[in-house]
Amino acid sequence: MKHIRSLMAFAAALALLFTAALFALRFDIYAKDSAVLYINAINVSGAEGHSLIYTPKKGANVGTGETAFCWWRSATFEWSDEEHAYIVRSVDLTADGYNGKNNYIPQNGFVLLVNIGNDYGNINYINKYSTDTYNALASVKAGDKAYLAGIDLENGKIDISSGRHYEKDFVTNARIYINEKPEDVEIYEPDISAERLPEVELDIPGAFAENGDIAFSWQPVEGAEYYIVNVNTASVIPDGHLVCANAKTSEPSFKLDAKKLTVGNKYTVSVTACAQGKRDSFNARSTFFLVSERAADSPFIGKTVVAFGDSLTAITGWVAMLAGEIGTDVINSGVGGDKTTEAVSRLKKDVIEKEPDIVLIMFGMNDQAMQIASNTPLVGVNAYERNYRRIIDAVLKIGAEPVLMTCNNVCTASGYYSKGQYGLDYGTGNIQNYFDVARKLAAEYGINLIDINSKIAEEGLADTYICAPGDGIHLSKNGQECFTRWISDYLYNDFFESIKQNEESSEEPAPESSAGESAAASEEPGSEPEPVSEQISAPEEDGGGAGTSIKIIIGVCVALVASGFAALYAARSKKRKQ
Repeated sequence: MKHIRSLMAFAAALALLFTAALFALRFDIYAKDSAVLYINAINVSGAEGHSLIYTPKKGANVGTGETAFCWWRSATFEWSDEEHAYIVRSVDLTADGYNGKNNYIPQNGFVLLVNIGNDYGNINYINKYSTDTYNALASVKAGDKAYLAGIDLENGKIDISSGRHYEKDFVTNARIYINEKPEDVEIYEPDISAERLPEVELDIPGAFAENGDIAFSWQPVEGAEYYIVNVNTASVIPDGHLVCANAKTSEPSFKLDAKKLTVGNKYTVSVTACAQGKRDSFNARSTFFLVSERAADSPFIGKTVVAFGDSLTAITGWVAMLAGEIGTDVINSGVGGDKTTEAVSRLKKDVIEKEPDIVLIMFGMNDQAMQIASNTPLVGVNAYERNYRRIIDAVLKIGAEPVLMTCNNVCTASGYYSKGQYGLDYGTGNIQNYFDVARKLAAEYGINLIDINSKIAEEGLADTYICAPGDGIHLSKNGQECFTRWISDYLYNDFFESIKQNEESSEEPAPESSAGESAAASEEPGSEPEPVSEQISAPEEDGGGAGTSIKIIIGVCVALVASGFAALYAARSKKRKQ
């Protein structure tokens, strides 16, 4: 009897564990729509560990330099009379050494700036408020509603304890609630007694040619006396470096100086209607590309192009700039931190389901990173090759053209990359082995290869020129422009020729096929091919592992619960027989 009770207790515990896992998964899904952002300063100079609000009393923009607040995340909020709440207008999540935040601060709103810092002399602790806010901002989206508590924007005050924001006993009651309006706290509302001007209706073309007039206009706003125009670079973040800051015009039109723009770049235009004694209009926003002359007659117009990679794809500007060079949008399917193991796992969702014509593939920077403790890479070179074969085979299976790409070296010069963060060393030179795999597979499959690493060497460019300072891994502005030039030049000059040569060679007797080719050849004539998503086998990672997914945990829980109940049933059956 005691044995049976033990088994029952064991099964009950496993059932509770399974329920908890399901609850955690459900909570994770539904909690993403709401967040709480903590504020520890207002209208002061930014410092490490600040979760900081800037109102119009601080200035028209949070900064004007190319690297202003570059290591910060930011978000712009503006009051909506219709929603009776603040609305998130933009979110800038990229924190690096070169993408400065130059957000316009709307008269009826504010900008949030937050970074993570704990470098205060002998003080060494995690800055909880700024860390939590920095992380929570990743779930905030343009269009979300926001409610302020413990914050008085008009008087520039927030409800915080005395003392400095980085001291251990510091407390803040200044909070921004995203999407969920709390019932038990007083919510700040601005003075809306003055008439507000209607929003400007912008109708800006999606692209301008590099040698044409860059001019746009809008319908006059009734009651407006003048308009304020801002233009930010937006290839990486929507509120990047200002190329036009707070230009004032009495006419409902504006013309940009083309010399201030870069071919291939994306830009955000914002226009606000203003008048004495009235509240500014809701800030109108739109975007455009500056495209090259050859993009007007590009053979890629109408093609679906996907850029599939890690953070070198996700957070650098070359993807957006490439779109301006080849005359078609390029879908950015880069994810920071990804190795080829994660790439295989998300291949169906982020590539196959986009129905691409061309897929640019660039992984390896994270795979090759050496774990200092074990002196092994995160993904061994053999596993990397096997994962790359899976990606290539899947892309070819849907009739798309895979284009393999090598990337830059890691810059280990002083002031660039230093090993040790996360227990990893990216700068061992091990990455060259992974470049060799890409070159080998491109030759074996007869597919396109853009050997950027070789291009850097051929042009004699220093790593300090290509890589961002303070980082050494990601691209500088120069690096972004070089990547764009090399990739677009290859696509125009070599891409179709390579395909033609491959088609001609395929008409000759084929050599011994690769694993992917033999799998395709094994299908019977006239039979329906197996869906690509079913053919992508599990990724391999023989150097170090990615975290166990919650699905696996739940699967284990289910198996254990089933085993527990099976054992309980067996014990009871045995008892009855006795």
